[in-house]
Amino acid sequence: MSTDVTTSFAARLAAIRAADPVIVPHVVDGQKLTDGAQILREDPSHPGSVASGCHDAPAELVQRAVAVSRAAQREWARVPVAQRAEHVRRAIPYVESVLDEWTARVALEVGKTEALSRAEVLETLEFVRLYTQYVLEPGAMEEIHGV
Repeated sequence: MSTDVTTSFAARLAAIRAADPVIVPHVVDGQKLTDGAQILREDPSHPGSVASGCHDAPAELVQRAVAVSRAAQREWARVPVAQRAEHVRRAIPYVESVLDEWTARVALEVGKTEALSRAEVLETLEFVRLYTQYVLEPGAMEEIHGV
């Protein structure tokens, strides 16, 4: 990787570490919820520093999330496959725009090097591209459903 990219990565990682850790809420039916005890994740490269956090979901919240998810899945299943694929395809520019940020975040969360973190993020982008491309290819759905 070029020196500029490596410097940018180091600066991003330092900025993330200097900021308050992100505490990720539960998201159920579009609502951000912080039910449950907070769980903090240690930065594997800087023991004693918090990388991020989340909340331990109580059983009632899990049951609600499952019920809401099942209802949403039934709605989503009624959307034509090409339209679903188009929704996913429209996310590609967003993923491309946050590659550097996600690379630094992966490195922070799991202690991977820049190169390994970047590879993981690029793999995510390629899955989105390839799955969308595959579904939109003529005959792909017939192959999936055995028609």
